[in-house]
Amino acid sequence: MICIPFLFASLVAMGCGEEPCDFKPPTLLVGSKAPALSIEAFVKGTPIWSLEPGKIHVVEFWATWCPPCIRSIPHLSELQARYRNGSVTIIAVAASERGSDPAQRLGAVKDFVAERGERMAYTVGFDADRSMHKNWMEPARQTGIPTAFVVDRNGIIAWIGHPLEMDAPLAQIVAGTWDLKAATAKFQRDVEAEAKAAPLLGELSRAMKVENWSKALERLDAVLALGSDQFDYLRGDKFRLLLTRMDRPVAAYEYARETMASTPARADVLNAIAWAIVDPSAKVEKRDLDLALQAAEGANRIAQDREPSYLDTLARVHATKGDFSRAVELQTRAVNLLTGDDRAPYEKTLAEYKAKKDG
Repeated sequence: MICIPFLFASLVAMGCGEEPCDFKPPTLLVGSKAPALSIEAFVKGTPIWSLEPGKIHVVEFWATWCPPCIRSIPHLSELQARYRNGSVTIIAVAASERGSDPAQRLGAVKDFVAERGERMAYTVGFDADRSMHKNWMEPARQTGIPTAFVVDRNGIIAWIGHPLEMDAPLAQIVAGTWDLKAATAKFQRDVEAEAKAAPLLGELSRAMKVENWSKALERLDAVLALGSDQFDYLRGDKFRLLLTRMDRPVAAYEYARETMASTPARADVLNAIAWAIVDPSAKVEKRDLDLALQAAEGANRIAQDREPSYLDTLARVHATKGDFSRAVELQTRAVNLLTGDDRAPYEKTLAEYKAKKDG
């Protein structure tokens, strides 16, 4: 994965700072032969020690401490049930557990899986020495989890990405209609685009740090002009830059409508647009709440109402519009999707909405 500069709170900094990003191309690509499995222990399901020729495997990397991984569990269970005829085997590999003691890490995975029971209805393995991470994730330059690799019947990696985006390619791989040649070519083009984008993103990071918004916008446009959809997430950040940093609401809203109408809908971009409009900490004089509602509803529709942060944004839109009953309903759904410490900030917001609703 390319290193991404920290633009706003919605993005994760991945190494760009004072110096340009040091781009290293992946050596494990779509179209590559899949590495061998090296799983030390299986926590659930029939142990799978090697990729069986003639079968399709999904190798997913996750961790018990990773909220997006946890939110992907129901979807993976649904996919495994959909392909219950044995055409697809999903193997979730816990290769990034925290701690130095392998026994403790394994215990944490066992407890986590046991607690979820049949809600986690696929094979789960534990990578004690992180060899799976070293042999799969690192050469593929995948720095975030969850990440899924779909390995086709010939043992070739046919697709790499977030498990929530896996449905369509997996269906085509199962049906035998997946164009591996085209997918391989696209992956290679994306790698080439990453190399070109790396110095631009480094400059973008530096411009953001010194609040040189004009230069930041210029560099954003240069990255987007590369034409690689892997950078489409930046569209939400460009909107926020125009609206909240450069105080150009007319240009911002025009860009948002153009983006929503002319590019394939992305939940993260739609959510970023909606949140930029209703963010209570942002100084926005002209809040287009109808546009925010359209964007937030679109994000939740794509995510099938399973992403708490998107529900939180939609709740905030309704609260900003004065509909606290609807805001309470949506925020409650967001809270119910979360566990542990992740619930606290959402519960605080829910209490805020309830107080205003009852007041």
